[in-house]
Amino acid sequence: MRKIEQQMCAAIQADKNWSSGNTQVVTNDGVSTVYLHGNKIAMVDDTSLTIFDGGWQSNTTKSRLNALCSEFCIAGEGVFQKDFLWYVRKFVGCVNGQNVYQTEDFESGYVFAWGGNCPLFFNIITHNLMTQPAPTKQDLEQLIENYAWHIIDGLDHKSADQMLFDLLTREYEKMSWDEVTEEIVDLYDEDTLIDLIPDAN
Repeated sequence: MRKIEQQMCAAIQADKNWSSGNTQVVTNDGVSTVYLHGNKIAMVDDTSLTIFDGGWQSNTTKSRLNALCSEFCIAGEGVFQKDFLWYVRKFVGCVNGQNVYQTEDFESGYVFAWGGNCPLFFNIITHNLMTQPAPTKQDLEQLIENYAWHIIDGLDHKSADQMLFDLLTREYEKMSWDEVTEEIVDLYDEDTLIDLIPDAN
């Protein structure tokens, strides 16, 4: 989770108004509303998280929403992209100690609910999960490997290009201007850097 997203979640936890860069939290009567570039992308209260795309299904919007899901929802719930479309991963139960999720189409206004609104079976499932042995590091590595190949097997060329683009931009967004330009020169040359700098031509 990025530092700005940690600060965003902390402000919501503390019921405080907060703003940094392109992200803002406004809290009123126990409801925290999150804005990105002035557009509403989420509402958090004591029993639910409601998510919106703010009119732009960007990587940054998706990152903010997944940070909120990581903080306020069940582990594994969140938003993901496939074939240029957004989907929601929703926890629905537990089988043999393993979480089971359902994929649903993303819609602005989608609600993740918990707390007093959760049915009894959810509380039982949560208890069962807590009493199951924790997966080992090897389990996680194998799960990640299996999942990665599953994703790759289902991609066409265009989708693979988009996924690679998303992964690269997500990593480079963590770097400064100097770090990015230095890497371009190291891996390519100064002429490539000149070609890539905005408005260089």
